Amino acid sequence: MADFMTGTTGRHYLELPAEPSSVSCAREHVAVVLASFGLTSRELIDDAQLITSELVTNAITASVAGASGNGDGHASALGKRVRVSVRMVDARLVLEFWDDGAGVPKQRTPDDYEVRGRGLFLVEALCNRWGYHRPTPGEKIVWVELDVEPYLCEPATPC
Repeated sequence: MADFMTGTTGRHYLELPAEPSSVSCAREHVAVVLASFGLTSRELIDDAQLITSELVTNAITASVAGASGNGDGHASALGKRVRVSVRMVDARLVLEFWDDGAGVPKQRTPDDYEVRGRGLFLVEALCNRWGYHRPTPGEKIVWVELDVEPYLCEPATPC
């Protein structure tokens, strides 16, 4: 079950279980929050949702990798959570993705036929800047900034 919170600094959080079905919930959350900010450009929403898909998937993967084994040789994310935050800072959209994985995000160079490993290349191509930090031991936040000015519409101009 998702837990929605609005922070006192204008952050809109969504906390989700660390499982694949949470990706679509996170994408929808981002679209709804953007609409509440009056940001309705289809291109901006698509970019923000693609970034969300990639980074929530990474957060889930990191949470599962950091989970303890369940006795059958496989890691379990039971009880693990990921969190998505959306906020505006001046004319920048800031997306943040929390997990409790030990690893750090790094771009890979996948072979032509690999189906994984291109997510951070997509994120970098779509955003103005991104990075990560560890606010507390055992917690990681990957953040992304998008300049929204190019997506703002004039009142008489449809986006």
